[in-house]
Amino acid sequence: MKFNSNTPLLSIVLLFLLALSACNTKQKQEGPATINAKISQFPGKYLYLAEVSPDKFTPIDSLPVNPEGTYKFSINLTSSGIYFLQGGPGRIILIVHPGSNIELSSSGDDMQGSVKFTGSEESQKLNDYLISFDKEKEVIGQLGLALEKGKDRKDYSALRDSIANVYKSLFETQRELTIKYLKSNLTSLGSIIAINQRSGPNPVLDPIKDIKLFTSVDSSMMTNFKDNQHAVYFNKSLSEVKKKIAENKLNDERLAPGKIAPNFTMSQADGKNISLSDFLGNTILLQFWGSWQEGQQNEWTALRKLHDETGSKIKFISIGLEHNEKQWMEVITKYKMNWYHLSDFKYDSSPVISMYNLGNQLPVYFIIAKDGTIYGKYTSVKDIEPEIKRLSKM
Repeated sequence: MKFNSNTPLLSIVLLFLLALSACNTKQKQEGPATINAKISQFPGKYLYLAEVSPDKFTPIDSLPVNPEGTYKFSINLTSSGIYFLQGGPGRIILIVHPGSNIELSSSGDDMQGSVKFTGSEESQKLNDYLISFDKEKEVIGQLGLALEKGKDRKDYSALRDSIANVYKSLFETQRELTIKYLKSNLTSLGSIIAINQRSGPNPVLDPIKDIKLFTSVDSSMMTNFKDNQHAVYFNKSLSEVKKKIAENKLNDERLAPGKIAPNFTMSQADGKNISLSDFLGNTILLQFWGSWQEGQQNEWTALRKLHDETGSKIKFISIGLEHNEKQWMEVITKYKMNWYHLSDFKYDSSPVISMYNLGNQLPVYFIIAKDGTIYGKYTSVKDIEPEIKRLSKM
């Protein structure tokens, strides 16, 4: 069709909308996808194909083991998805789109060795990343076993601190691997897998601290996979995180230097109730901590030393976020922390957590001025030491 000056403008607009609709239809086309796998060995009797949803795994198909080690799966897709093949503890993750024709081969024991893909470069990149990530995870698992075996050693505290330092280094390596993968693969659904990786119980990436990266993934997912279940779920989850960030910002303003420190009342070990307001007129070092924390022995020792040097001028108050009174008292006694110790034994449900916007990281310190206002917020004895020593001389 040729356009001329007599062609109604409405007709042009309608044709444009039809063309746009056709493009969108193409993006959402349904179609079969095939997966041809050659896997030489795995311990199970069947090779399973399952779909990964945001909250569950759904079995799709299974094939019995055969001597040739060749397996073919066909699935009819309405949208792109994340799938995995499993024949034992090991898994091979796949990113599958309508019309995909994926071939893969794996010769590693239990499907945990290297995998070679044809027809799915993003599946290849994702599995390469996961293999590198899991190498560090294996070492972390060995550290846990070493810690468990050494629990009766006399130098257990030193062993625990040493292992904690090694873990921090390995964790940072996993973090760097994940960030590198994400920045290079923002348009892949594999980014959903990577951004949710955990190192033991700990998320490798923090949606609050790493909000820029999370926002980049979200933007890419909503651009390329707007109606996809993974994109929608991630977008919804990130919206909740952004609400939390906004709340934290308000809390930070509420707890900014010069603002009145929130008052509270808690019990000492002897049952006597003490309020923060009881110390008005004194400079206060307020610590939030947990006797259950690992790798904090040096911090406790440094705090005791600081108290020995400045305790006659500064009031030290430690709030334990505890659930075990016996353990709390044992640590206080062992490390000779002879100052005010309070706890409501509500652990992570204690009202002081929201009152002082503590988040998930302990210890946290506040210096409270003589007039009851907040002087500053800190995360280590190293940070507070120069201020406490200076204030103790005033």
